[in-house]
Amino acid sequence: MKYIVECEKEGNEFVAVIPDLNYTSTYGKDEKEVLENIKEAALLYLEGLEEFPSTGFISNKKAANIRVIEISKDNDEFKVTKISKITN
Repeated sequence: MKYIVECEKEGNEFVAVIPDLNYTSTYGKDEKEVLENIKEAALLYLEGLEEFPSTGFISNKKAANIRVIEISKDNDEFKVTKISKITN
């Protein structure tokens, strides 16, 4: 399943949000850290769920601030398979 991740700088930190996962969010000191943190936050949110939550969020952020996180489920375990930038 693929979900939109909004990622942007706020002050001296970066914030990442996945709206379709009940607005799961996290902070990091730089882009690399915030993307690692959002992977963990997404998996923690999904822990214990039987199925993937539906998607439908449409972002109004600039493409430069949007990522796509891909999550798979194997043997009842969710795992992040990829996180990538939106390309035009």
